[in-house]
Amino acid sequence: MAPSPRNLERIKEVLQPSVYPLDMYQNIGKRRVSGTGDWIRNELVFQAWVEKDDNPLLHIDPETMKFHRALRDISFQVYQNDPSYRDYVHTRCHSPDDIKSIQAAWRVLFMDYYHNTLEDIDSKVIIVLDGIDEAFKEDYQEFLRLTSDFVHDPVKCRIKIVLLGRPEIYDDLMEALDQYVPTIHVNANKNIGDITTYVRKAIRKSRAISRVTKPQRVTIEKTLIDKAEGMFLWADLMLTELNGRTRASSMLESLHMAPKGLDAMLKHVLETFSTRLNEEEATDLNTILAWVACADSPVKLCELDEILRVGSKSNDGKLGLEDALRTQYASLFVLNRDDGLTTADLAGEGRKAFTQPENDGSAENDDSSSEQEHEFNSNTYTTTVVFCHASIRDYLRNPGYGKVSAGDDSTPIGVDFVQASVNTLNVCLSEIAYGHGPCGSHVRNYALDEWVNQLEHVCKYSDKIDQQQKEETIVLLCQIFKCANLEMFHTNAAPDPLIEFIDRHTIDLIVSLFAAQDGGNTVDNIDMREWIRVCIQEPAQLFVPLGREVASRWLVDSWDPDFCMVTVCAVVIVLGGDNPDLITPLDPVEAVLNVARWAKFEENARWHHNVGACLSSLGHFDAAIEHLNHALALEPTWDVKRDLAKVYWNQGQLDDSVQLWRECEAQYTQLLAENNNDDEIAELEKAEAQGRLSKVRNELGSLYIQLGDYSNATHWFMASIELFDMVYIDDAVSLVIRVLIASQHSPHERIIQLLQKIELKTWYDWDNCLFWVFEHNSQNWHIWDNTQLPLIFAVSAKRCNNLQWLECKYQGAIADKSTKKQDIKAMCFKESLACLYCNFLGEEEKAILIWKSIIAQHRVPGSLQYERFCRARNRAATAYAYRLLTNALRETEDSQALIVQELEKFCDNEIKSLSTDQILFDGQTGIYIGVWHKLNGREQEARNYFRPYVIQAISYRDKYIEDDVMSAWRVLGHLFAMIGDDEDAITVLQLVHSPFTIRDGTSASAEERMASPWPLVVEDRVWYCHICLQSWGNFVNCNICRRCNADICEQCLEGLKTGDAESYACDSSHEWLSIPPPPGVPGTYQLRRGNQSLSVKEYMASIERSWM
Repeated sequence: MAPSPRNLERIKEVLQPSVYPLDMYQNIGKRRVSGTGDWIRNELVFQAWVEKDDNPLLHIDPETMKFHRALRDISFQVYQNDPSYRDYVHTRCHSPDDIKSIQAAWRVLFMDYYHNTLEDIDSKVIIVLDGIDEAFKEDYQEFLRLTSDFVHDPVKCRIKIVLLGRPEIYDDLMEALDQYVPTIHVNANKNIGDITTYVRKAIRKSRAISRVTKPQRVTIEKTLIDKAEGMFLWADLMLTELNGRTRASSMLESLHMAPKGLDAMLKHVLETFSTRLNEEEATDLNTILAWVACADSPVKLCELDEILRVGSKSNDGKLGLEDALRTQYASLFVLNRDDGLTTADLAGEGRKAFTQPENDGSAENDDSSSEQEHEFNSNTYTTTVVFCHASIRDYLRNPGYGKVSAGDDSTPIGVDFVQASVNTLNVCLSEIAYGHGPCGSHVRNYALDEWVNQLEHVCKYSDKIDQQQKEETIVLLCQIFKCANLEMFHTNAAPDPLIEFIDRHTIDLIVSLFAAQDGGNTVDNIDMREWIRVCIQEPAQLFVPLGREVASRWLVDSWDPDFCMVTVCAVVIVLGGDNPDLITPLDPVEAVLNVARWAKFEENARWHHNVGACLSSLGHFDAAIEHLNHALALEPTWDVKRDLAKVYWNQGQLDDSVQLWRECEAQYTQLLAENNNDDEIAELEKAEAQGRLSKVRNELGSLYIQLGDYSNATHWFMASIELFDMVYIDDAVSLVIRVLIASQHSPHERIIQLLQKIELKTWYDWDNCLFWVFEHNSQNWHIWDNTQLPLIFAVSAKRCNNLQWLECKYQGAIADKSTKKQDIKAMCFKESLACLYCNFLGEEEKAILIWKSIIAQHRVPGSLQYERFCRARNRAATAYAYRLLTNALRETEDSQALIVQELEKFCDNEIKSLSTDQILFDGQTGIYIGVWHKLNGREQEARNYFRPYVIQAISYRDKYIEDDVMSAWRVLGHLFAMIGDDEDAITVLQLVHSPFTIRDGTSASAEERMASPWPLVVEDRVWYCHICLQSWGNFVNCNICRRCNADICEQCLEGLKTGDAESYACDSSHEWLSIPPPPGVPGTYQLRRGNQSLSVKEYMASIERSWM
């Protein structure tokens, strides 16, 4: 029942409600696009907070920025809708003086009613406050202090509050409430769907945009969605801008400029920070803004931390820098971790969806406390900081804006871009020039990456820069290039110095700066002035000292020949008046010799050795042998023999190579023994000697594989493993395991013994050797299939009754990586553990729980580990889809229908979210509902589910990397086999072969390698049998399962059909397609499709047309 007019007017006089909330609510309702924002209902935090409460949410956006007004407005809205509350207000509120302060309004209007334990009141209220970051700070801080009373009161209160505002209020919330506040973070990943819907509807309604051509509309739509980056306001302002245009060309131009009103909004945000931050906080924020604005690539968190430490008067870093960037300054910055986890993920939002169920067996225990759960603790070396929208950087880079202040008592916030550019450049150059300057290695690494970009900014505004600062820049450039020292360009992030700037563009920038400063006449140092004059007259002389320095390191000190030759070559090209990126190279052998002789060093043994090593790395083996033999004749050394052994190996002279490698191995073994017995030799030198020996032993093992001598190969790999060198042990372990499988002499017992042996080794008390091997196998995402080794581990454990041991090791690895917050590494181990549960331990439910937990995860596209995440997730999704298919085939009627319904829904979702090309190689999840349709005679429906993957695989025909093309053909052939296109499957898989040229220990012609099944142990294998685990170099006589996609060799297929083979792969009830030998060497014959003879390119085009 509505209140009487008399009572209504009296209460209006007391509460004095504004009309603004209703106006705003109606405006939002009018402009809202149906369906947008619905995602919030699926947020776990929201669901837990609501607890099925059906009361409507109340919206308020305070007109006056005062909480006092907001509380009265909310009270009036409740008064109109709740009779019980209405009666309460009539009895308690008689005058505006009763609720004159925020404290009084909160107590009288809400707490005395909703927190009353003496009366039987059922009413509940959900208060929604929007824009609290715009309210006066004193007001909302007082309000938070008041709400903390009922938050911590043991008596359950019937009030719930939703606070909407920028993230900078989070610290105030935590401080006032003294506990974690459930938070929903709205970011680009979450509202991209809403923005897409909004933009598309706005474009359909727009008369102006609807008049342009369809391709132009598509461009406008895509640009709006992409450049919005999760920012609704930008999209809305840009649509308004476009609607005011009358030409398509001006619309397209507008998309690349800031829309009207955006700069004013950004200025307002900075003014808000100016009012709220103290002087120290403001100074730190200005420093961060300046460095991020000046950077052309993302700044690492460790670099910002170091910059702030050096810039502080006390030389200490900012406490809680990451927390501040993720909360207090989250309206300005986004932090990107290499594993793709967002602030929402790290803060615990939706954490349950990402955490393993208690009994899935993936981890032994979880020691993390709730306090740890909400700490960010990102890896500062790989976490980068960027602006949350490109428009912020554009605004701050405008030299006409500068810093803004909210008043006389506030510290200005923002960036004076010209001043910031020269400051950051001089810091960078100082770090390069002196190395031991005030900043450490992190800023130095940044400087080596960014100094040329910073120099471009300075040169652009050269006329606006103070002469003294400009002179400082010039002196630093002279210090770097006149007195070139290669150590200046060394970075901890790469083995070689970072010299990627030798070109005409860099010369022009530096020389223009020299010339702008009166030819350097103001520089005090006479030698520097003279050198500046020479560089202005002959600009290419700028890099001559650096070129001679690099040539010396190459030809005298034996540094990396490839790096040195390329660098010196760039200097020679610039001296010739050309640009290194544009020059057409001479004959490579002649070019290398000309570059080597440019510096005019003595052509002694070391000179010939280093030139020969360079020629070898470029594939000019005959010339390399000539120079290496010349070096040996002048001064025989083991390093020369090692490089000569490599050349012989590349030329197929395996016996000569083995002899030299063994001589080197004996010498390195002796040197290591001498080093270990000498207490004066540093541990680092001993480790380097150990690494060299381990590498030589791995090379010997690989050579013996090619010779077909598996006994010697095993010996040398095991000898390498004995050294436990972190760099080379994972290669040694993976290769010796493949050799043991191929040798078939008690392989599984020896494999388990090996794994148990390396389990006992720990490096630096933090990384177990076995976990290290697990990890590096899963990290090799570039390998077309990194599931062979985990399968070998599982089969060996089963044969040796060690499955529980292997389960325990996986659990230990998962716990170890989880503790170190290395979620994606842990995910890879979980995936291997799930396969162990499903295929070997018979614990399907545990496997399904793990697969589901992996599938539920998401990461930010573009993060460093995104591809690795996608591939691990795709393997889990594919395994789960196949499990649903097998379960559906076991069931009947209603049970079967439910499973098929789940399979179809799951496959549909996976096909819609195909995220990266690389996941093509790790399983094609959606095909399993296609297999279901095919088994039930629905051919067209089956092909519809195979089509996206077929088209994706065909797209690889234009790739430049042959391995990628071969991998795509491998996938394509399997898809055709499963769908029943046998002719295409056979034709495609007959093209797939290893590039390796050795068969059975000797060089073999292409005809010999392709004529029959080709056992192959090395990494260049193209498939392995999922039962006996042996690898092969071509698909001849491979049997592809039409249901589970397994590859089975002939011998194992016979055992599978008779029931003699293991049951962990494939099933005797399945069907297979056998691949016969090709009619010739791939590439030498025409391919047949129907009645046509086609080239490979024509063949792929024909397939594409038939599947589009």
